[in-house]
Amino acid sequence: MGINQPVVITEFLGDGIGPELQKSVHDVAAALPIRLEFDPIDLSYENRQKVGPSIYDQAMASMNKTKLAFKYPTVTKGESPNAKLRNLCNFSVIHRPVISIPGINSNFKENIELHIIRVATGGTYEHGGEMVSKDVAVSLRIVERAPVWKLQNMHLCWLKNSKKLSLRLPNIRSKV
Repeated sequence: MGINQPVVITEFLGDGIGPELQKSVHDVAAALPIRLEFDPIDLSYENRQKVGPSIYDQAMASMNKTKLAFKYPTVTKGESPNAKLRNLCNFSVIHRPVISIPGINSNFKENIELHIIRVATGGTYEHGGEMVSKDVAVSLRIVERAPVWKLQNMHLCWLKNSKKLSLRLPNIRSKV
């Protein structure tokens, strides 16, 4: 990538608030000091019904070409595009950074830097849990060992490499 060449990102279009989010993402991209371009792949429910499973071949081809991807919310009906993409890519950890960007207005008065890292368990919407009292609910998920180890190692690596945190971390090694 040359100095004037754009960074191309696979953009998975979605449903519901997806178009509104897409406009916001493009507005943010336009304010950045680098040039971003998007390779759109329509993962909306309507298009998944129309195109069928080959839509995921298109998605993988674009991701293999760009090495970057961004996905908007999609309807989980019949199948979960999130789970399908996770399985195709062998992903098991989700990282959602929330960061203030200079020049982009927000509702927050101070700069934000928050990193949410979690295991992608799937099935989250299938069972909302059980109320055990008026104010307490219990919801259990079965997770595999390997994704949990990946999550733990990602957390520890991120914390060890963070310039803002000064923590003494145990030397934990995964055997997975």
